[in-house]
This record gives sequence, structure tokens and C-alpha cells, in this order.
Amino acid sequence: VAIGSVLVMRPEILVLDEPTSELDPRSARDLIDMIARLNRELGMTIVIVEHRLNFILEKADRLVIINRGRVALDDSPQEALRNREVGRLGASLPKVVQLYHALCEMGFPLSKVPLSIEQLETELRGASAWAH
Repeated sequence: VAIGSVLVMRPEILVLDEPTSELDPRSARDLIDMIARLNRELGMTIVIVEHRLNFILEKADRLVIINRGRVALDDSPQEALRNREVGRLGASLPKVVQLYHALCEMGFPLSKVPLSIEQLETELRGASAWAH
């Protein structure tokens, strides 16, 4: 309801603070999908402040992490999450990203950081040369 009442005013920029914090996983994904549609269809700039990255990573163009009042990181999600230190900056790394880092440490580097289970599956299929 709150988001809808703001959208009526057609803002150029929409800032959302922890929009998924009180939502179950299904509702959180639905909300982020709706927000992504607004971005695409209305060309609206959307800034989301969120600690639960797993819901927003696939939709985000940019990941900015602020630590102790300063920008600690500003990059694409793929590049930002390639660095294992990101988890120490206060963001809750999704399990799929944690698995990516574990695989890299064990000598199984993937070509890119998966942002979803589906992307991980694709990366693992592409890395089938490991078995040989």
C-alpha cells in the first residue's frame, strides 16, 4: 500500500529501505519482481537498501555497500561478490555465493559468480572439464 501511494506521484527515483524485511521468501521475490518491472516499464530509478542480498542480486545493476558511513564497494553484483571480503562488510551473502567461494578455495574456480541456483547449475555444467 505504501509503495502504491508513492507510485501515484510518479517519482523519478524511488528509495526503499529494507522492503523485504518482514516478508516470507515467496512474497519477497514477488515484491522484487514487481519493483524490477517498474524499473523496466517506467524507467524509474530505484534504490533499495537491503541486507538480504539473495532477493535482489539478479535484478540489481549495481551493488553499493556502505560500511561505517562510507562507500566500501560500488560495482556490478558479479564483480562485487567475486571478492570474499564482501561478507565482512555487513551484507548477508547468499548461500550460492558462499558456495562459489568455497569451490574456488578448493581449486574449482567458476568463470563467474552465480547469483542464483540456476546460474550455479549453468556454471557447474560448463565446468564439466573438472571431471576429466
